[in-house]
Amino acid sequence: MPTTSFNQLAQQADALYPPQSMHSLLSRLRYPGAAPGTTLPTASFADAAWRLSGPSTTRISFLHYNIWCLRAKVGVKEIVAAAGGVGHFVACLGVSSADFIGKTLEMIGADVGDVCDRIFPPIVEICGVPANPLNGTCKLVGDSLSLGGYIIEHLSSDLDWLISLFSIPEEVVFEALMQLVAPVLGVFEVTAKEEPVIPERADEIGRRVFAYDVVSLIEAWDQDTRDTILAHGNAQHLDGPAGSLAYKQLQSGILVLSPTRTIENGGGHVYAADGVSRVMPGGCEMGYMFDSDKWANKGVQLTRIPVGFGAIELYSTHLYAGDGGLLPPGPTDAEKIDVRRRQIDELIAFIKATHLPPNVAIVAGDLNIGADTDEYHNLVAAMEQAGFYDLRTVPFDTMKSDGLTDRHGDGDEPIYNDFNTNCKVYRASDAYRQAYDPAIATPTMSDNVDYYCDEMQPDDANPTGSRIDYLFIERATAVHGFNLDVSRVRRRAFKSRIRWIVTPGPQDYLSDHIGLEATLFASPRH
Repeated sequence: MPTTSFNQLAQQADALYPPQSMHSLLSRLRYPGAAPGTTLPTASFADAAWRLSGPSTTRISFLHYNIWCLRAKVGVKEIVAAAGGVGHFVACLGVSSADFIGKTLEMIGADVGDVCDRIFPPIVEICGVPANPLNGTCKLVGDSLSLGGYIIEHLSSDLDWLISLFSIPEEVVFEALMQLVAPVLGVFEVTAKEEPVIPERADEIGRRVFAYDVVSLIEAWDQDTRDTILAHGNAQHLDGPAGSLAYKQLQSGILVLSPTRTIENGGGHVYAADGVSRVMPGGCEMGYMFDSDKWANKGVQLTRIPVGFGAIELYSTHLYAGDGGLLPPGPTDAEKIDVRRRQIDELIAFIKATHLPPNVAIVAGDLNIGADTDEYHNLVAAMEQAGFYDLRTVPFDTMKSDGLTDRHGDGDEPIYNDFNTNCKVYRASDAYRQAYDPAIATPTMSDNVDYYCDEMQPDDANPTGSRIDYLFIERATAVHGFNLDVSRVRRRAFKSRIRWIVTPGPQDYLSDHIGLEATLFASPRH
């Protein structure tokens, strides 16, 4: 085995705070039967050298990152199509078909006589005199609004046919629907949901992520975004699972890519628990009018990464957010928690159905669960029961390593506030133990835009978001066919070369999420 020093191994195990003692270094390694962050009495320097830098060790630089690239625009048109057409939509809402016909005819300024001639054409009798009782009585109707009731009574309630017959523009149809539905359900809040400067950010994201061996991206929702990212090099890649419901505007948003390694598709699963239920006045289930998540096929994708003596099984996932839809009331907090609970059950069931025991499994995802909540503790309990733990909760990830200066004089202190996503940043090229310099937070066109959270600095006092991105790893077991050790998880800020405007002000980052970066060390059992 090549000569390896303690300092070299310590740097590999933890580039941010390299261990200062042999015991601290060995606590980075994962042993069957040993709690995370602890070691075994039989562990030795040779173990660390074999696992982290041995001749058969496979090192994989890994990144999980929610890139926040949503182009989808869901409006009334998509809602109507999802309902199966205008007629069914109107019936589901409990709106009168007669009122709808009358309103649309009025809005296009239809002439009553012309409408009657087209719907109830005169019949030519044998004597040559045109006559049709319905045509005649139709023309006695005084206005377009009243005409709707006459048509429904004497002909048909096929609204789509009537719309086609009179070539009523879509915008008129939707405006009529909105006016009629407002008294029943409230005003439609039709907005174009699209995040800013997506093509530019996707291009820069592509430039950055090809520096890793394996990348698990979330919210790469559309093909243009995926193509822009993948155009920056040659990489094997997998899209997340595809759903079967035709009305859904988005697929999973998951994109796994590897510029350096072979990856295998282990299959995927679209969550059946996709959002809230809302029964309309007409008796139809139309939860997608109130819940934007129901328009996406969120789920989990299994990617197997062969390492020569087995495979790492990467489960990439994105859980429910519940941000509301076109109509109030949106999902309640209790409903959101319940949907995510059911999705976690589905995730664990999928893992149990697909996981091969000799392999080691990792779950990476945006779980939309804040780390400072009871829901998080329930998540941890469920994952622990399935054999997983949160990588950012092991002792050496939440406390300073030995030998470092204690700035507050109160003994070991938390490296970071693990409950939020805001952080002060430093350049990777700078000494990470230096005092925080606000000037470092300003990107320039000439630097390499290689920024990390400075974990020695306290996070923002008033954070704008809670930690919702996670890496869970399966506990080491005797059944595993190889060792899998993991470096400290580092938060990658991904400063952008472009400044773009988003509430509450200018944004200097490529996403509203922070990336999670780690090095995976796969080694054969020794």
